[in-house]
Amino acid sequence: MRRYAFIITILGIIALIALLNLQKPIQISPETDLRDLLQNQKVQLIGTVTEQTYSSITLDNNLKLNCKSCPDYLNKKIEILGIVETWTTIPRIKVLEIKT
Repeated sequence: MRRYAFIITILGIIALIALLNLQKPIQISPETDLRDLLQNQKVQLIGTVTEQTYSSITLDNNLKLNCKSCPDYLNKKIEILGIVETWTTIPRIKVLEIKT
């Protein structure tokens, strides 16, 4: 009985990981309101970096992104893959991947 439970558990974990990785990100435009998106939803956006600090990046469409110790992308056009998170009722995007 334990053997069957273990096998079913492993198959369930594999199915959940596959669902997470195969989910396509939502394209965000400058007009998109982040409050309309779900928490931990995968998003993709393109923009030019106008302001950068150690822990955040601001794009030309005034979107703030959380990015810990990112390289210097100031005044460069980047493509970002991230997830939506809320910090004190302010929705932000946590960066998972950056392409130049």
